[in-house]
Amino acid sequence: MSKKNILLVSPYSLNNYGGVQNQINLIKQLLCNQSYRVKIFAHGSDDYNNKAPIAIKFNGSKSNVSITCNKLLLEEAIEWSDIVHIHEPFIPLILWKMKTDKPIITTHHAYLNVYWCKLLKIIYGFKTKQLSIVSVCVSVLSSKQAAALRPNPIVIPNFIVLNPDTSFNGKSKRIMFLGRDEKRKGLKIYLNSIDSFIVNKLMPTVISNRSINNIFVDSYVNISEVKKFELLEQTLILVAPNTKQESFGVILLEAIANGAIVIASGIPAFKNVLSNSGVYFKNRSSKNLNTVIKDTLDADIETIWEKQYKRLLQYQSDNVLPQIIDLYNK
Repeated sequence: MSKKNILLVSPYSLNNYGGVQNQINLIKQLLCNQSYRVKIFAHGSDDYNNKAPIAIKFNGSKSNVSITCNKLLLEEAIEWSDIVHIHEPFIPLILWKMKTDKPIITTHHAYLNVYWCKLLKIIYGFKTKQLSIVSVCVSVLSSKQAAALRPNPIVIPNFIVLNPDTSFNGKSKRIMFLGRDEKRKGLKIYLNSIDSFIVNKLMPTVISNRSINNIFVDSYVNISEVKKFELLEQTLILVAPNTKQESFGVILLEAIANGAIVIASGIPAFKNVLSNSGVYFKNRSSKNLNTVIKDTLDADIETIWEKQYKRLLQYQSDNVLPQIIDLYNK
């Protein structure tokens, strides 16, 4: 296998946690272990540090993205590379006006509605005709966005690195919500599901971008990745009450991989990830979530985790990363 210089590009700031940033960092880490040379062009990167981001609300979420770029630095990064791999390509291709004759791989993470996908197809059609692009999506739900750039996108799911020594957190007491305080993330649904019975059995925990002023909630704000995984290893149940506009759900994988079981809303993205291993509640219903939590506590939770962990194996890096490397080697 010949060595190649892989440039990972994203408009998202690496200083903020998110599924896109998670995958970029994992790809660099694992490819470098396989003798690839990998650099990142993004704000917060130690390789090519792009211009500072601004907070933009789009698709029901607020993210820190670099609308503009350091063009000279971007040209330097592209010149170094053999392959450019862009994660969420609209801003780099359209607003940054990225141009190169080198091969481009684009990975599309977001689930967008039909209107936005049709508009993207028109914009991409005018602006990217001359570029050599292979379009990839992380799930069927993000495929329409990817197809707006190039037809017949390749589905390569998000992945995770597994610790072979992981076991079920059977003695843990935390029941956790992890996500930004945004309506579609369902924090209020989670909080409203917690009653005195659950408080007597478990320790409600929230990791978010704001503090929860509730004596019964153990609240953490904008913590590090290290601290996040430390808390996941102390968690019995992760609740994912997201209501819409999710295309995958990396946090589901992270929770199971660190010994917790997942209770999730029954949105298509989560059912795609967990399939029949999932424990689901009725979307947007705190009352039903409360019932499902109590029923789960009465069930054989370790068997539930084992079933979810078995499902998780298809998303481990050993199964998914070779699919990305195949694209690099074509």
